[in-house]
Amino acid sequence: MPGTRGRVIVLNGASSAGKTLLARELQRLLPEPHLVAGIDSFSPMLRPEGHIGMLWPSRTNENAGGPEAPVRWVFPEREGDPVRLEFGTVGHRMVRGMHLALVGLAAAGNDVIFDHVFLYPEWASDLLNALRDYDVYFVGVHCPIEVIEERERARGTRVPGQARAHYETCHANMVYDVEVDTSAMSSLECAEAIAARLAGGPGEAAPRMRVGRELG
Repeated sequence: MPGTRGRVIVLNGASSAGKTLLARELQRLLPEPHLVAGIDSFSPMLRPEGHIGMLWPSRTNENAGGPEAPVRWVFPEREGDPVRLEFGTVGHRMVRGMHLALVGLAAAGNDVIFDHVFLYPEWASDLLNALRDYDVYFVGVHCPIEVIEERERARGTRVPGQARAHYETCHANMVYDVEVDTSAMSSLECAEAIAARLAGGPGEAAPRMRVGRELG
């Protein structure tokens, strides 16, 4: 309806946790039309050497681009520890713009399912501020690390160790309206659990997190 703000459903979880399949299943299940977007919709806007999917880490391109690269893979000092993603100034600026773009979609009346990975705590705070005046639900998408790493190996398109590097970080200090485990539930069952929470009333996680982060 013109003039009506859309609601936003934020799916947060580690890489390979099953967010993409869940987002599409939820989109099919919900009676209202929902757009599906996420950080992978925006990262390709960076130039190739700064795009997460384009720079495959190896010992020959370790820390490629330097500390100010939009996005770079960083190897740990100890062999066997996971590689990690670091966002430079341009990468963080892209994420801030991504959040404002999400607000723009909702402001135009679109309901949106957004696939996110909160690699940095300030990203969650920024999104909470951006969506202050909107109906938003935060969904924690979980999966045991052993299952995630098996999915990484099976896909062959994910950097080994990518999920382990932010497995716990992305959920740190987060509050959720509903949480699902994609290893214990099918995508449809997860979507049904989320739909049931949506039918139960406005989201409560965002106001609680704003208080906890002293965002007012």
